[in-house]
Amino acid sequence: MVRIVCDSSNSLPDDLIARLNIVEVPALLNIPTAQGIKSYLNKVELSIEAFYQILLTSDKLPTTSQPTPQQFAAAIRNLPVEDDILCITVSSALSGTYASAMAAIELAPAHRVTVWDAKGASMDSGWQIVVAAEMAQQGASLADIMAKLPVVRDNTHTFFTTETLKYLAASGRVPRLTAGIGNLLDVKPILRFMHDGTIQPIARVRGRKRSLEDILTRAHEIFGDRPVRVAVVNARCAPEAERFNLEMRQRLHVVEVQVIEIGPVLAALAGPGALGLAIYAL
Repeated sequence: MVRIVCDSSNSLPDDLIARLNIVEVPALLNIPTAQGIKSYLNKVELSIEAFYQILLTSDKLPTTSQPTPQQFAAAIRNLPVEDDILCITVSSALSGTYASAMAAIELAPAHRVTVWDAKGASMDSGWQIVVAAEMAQQGASLADIMAKLPVVRDNTHTFFTTETLKYLAASGRVPRLTAGIGNLLDVKPILRFMHDGTIQPIARVRGRKRSLEDILTRAHEIFGDRPVRVAVVNARCAPEAERFNLEMRQRLHVVEVQVIEIGPVLAALAGPGALGLAIYAL
């Protein structure tokens, strides 16, 4: 049997994690306090609601850290030694999570562990985890799942925009000068997860409405009438995400949709108001 392990930066909904028997290892949330930095386990020791409140009100922005090798090893050791364990991590170009998972192999020598760099984050990598877990439940071998993962990755495209460039600028993803100009002119960035594992700005559009229209246009140009599984990902803008979902359904051949609020790890990068699509073509 193949068991799937992932990290919480993939923003998988809890119902999917439970239904597909996925083991999720929490990332660390680093919160500035008067006494210094205090770290919490994502979703375990600090709720999403509490994190967003800190993100919106704190003078010093919280940061995130990858799970430690010890965390991955503990999760692995809890699984049967006779299983093949496939650990799928967010992009090594964005996080040290892949390196932590690789280091965990030596800490769990009795287990057979394979680590896969999904070269994405949120549901850009999440679709790979979902497909792998679905195949595992259907009895697929590790070799079959590993052969499928590059196909899923190559057929997944993710676009998103942000309400402000403040958080991306603080993360180092865009120059601070660009962030200042963008906020001044109400210019919204269009960002894309690239298949090399990076996030790249690909356009700047005036206004929120036009930025969302731009995403839909790009998605239709890529997918046309192909059947797709879609995640509408958002950070604290659920009503807008639902409206965006309805518009997206009119433009794409959707066979499945998940409306997902991204967790703290991605919210710290993109900020409240981030909204986009992670689309996997079947």
